[in-house]
Amino acid sequence: MKGRERSIVISEELNLEEMYRTTSMRDIAKKIGVSVSTTRRRMIEMGIKLRNLKDALQIAKPKMGSGWRGKKRPPMSEETKRKIAAARTKPGERFRLKTSGYLESTRGETSGKSQHRLIIERAIGRELMSHECVHHKDHNRANNSIENLELMSRSEHSRLHACERKKIRDEKTGRFKGGVSLTV
Repeated sequence: MKGRERSIVISEELNLEEMYRTTSMRDIAKKIGVSVSTTRRRMIEMGIKLRNLKDALQIAKPKMGSGWRGKKRPPMSEETKRKIAAARTKPGERFRLKTSGYLESTRGETSGKSQHRLIIERAIGRELMSHECVHHKDHNRANNSIENLELMSRSEHSRLHACERKKIRDEKTGRFKGGVSLTV
């Protein structure tokens, strides 16, 4: 039996309209074994009036968890308050790996700044200007040792990478190859 035929048979057996009053569309789709969009389309075909967002949230509310919503929280201990204050004031020593491959500061005044920029700024004793950028000599964005970093203008940096790209063009087609040349 094909998926569409199966969903029609199952939907008639389960009485979707009755189930839809107390169950989310996602749960119905899971029970039937089809996607949410298929369930939605089938309900529209059957003439079942779909819920508005407010009604859908009312049904989903018990599954969302109440946590401390609408309840008085117990007082925080002094130790917890001290830890929160320390985390807010501690300089950016913690970093996270961004999807781009760079390490980013997550704490203090440096929060949101890339680690390689912070290292160069400390080395030169000032913040970088808008026309300056930091180049990773070995092209490894996670290698932020001072020996691997080089301060240059944005135009110099663009020129450097353009030269590297020229060296990795395919001889026959003239297109760029996938790799990166480490020599300039």
